[in-house]
Amino acid sequence: MPVIDIVFEDEYIVVADKPAGLLTVAAPGKKRNLTSVLSAQLRQEVFPCHRLDEDTSGVIIYAKDLEMQHAVMRQFKEKTVFKKYAGFVQGRFKRSLVMDQPVKAIGKPPKPAVTKFRAREVFETFSVIEAVPVTGRSNQIRIHCVAAGHPIIGERKYTVAKKWPITFKRLCLHAESVSFRHPLSGDRIDLAVRMPEDMKEFLRHLKSTCL
Repeated sequence: MPVIDIVFEDEYIVVADKPAGLLTVAAPGKKRNLTSVLSAQLRQEVFPCHRLDEDTSGVIIYAKDLEMQHAVMRQFKEKTVFKKYAGFVQGRFKRSLVMDQPVKAIGKPPKPAVTKFRAREVFETFSVIEAVPVTGRSNQIRIHCVAAGHPIIGERKYTVAKKWPITFKRLCLHAESVSFRHPLSGDRIDLAVRMPEDMKEFLRHLKSTCL
């Protein structure tokens, strides 16, 4: 069982650095998930305040009781939680872009969605981007990247991977920071986590092929 890195913890909230390859909650056929692993590690039940995709790594907020969970989830609903993602995408991404169009996650109806993008580094065949979701729809960043013509490297759900020149074992998307208010004190909490080693190593490889 993996040891989950804890970014912040008090008696009400715990913020973890989710590794790629773990679902946030259990799903049919996949019992192992971050919520159960973290609950076992902390020796108490914890409750997710939002979710990250199985292949997405990075910062995620949990509450230690249902009241705190609902309080944090209200902040998401009120759009007062600020999240920032880093990702690697196919092709030369525009320096800045705002995608304002509905997204339709598989099996769900379309919903309005807005994502702000900024290119951090642009190369001939790929780009390193920053994504800030204004809304919090399922798979929003992934869908908007595909709609923009720049799928996230490793994307296999919303595009055919073999159509794109660069492949990777997983989705190259990392939730690098989050900012929210503590549900009890009201103090703003700003937290960030480093990009995981597999993405950093892959980025070094990609850059070396562009030299």
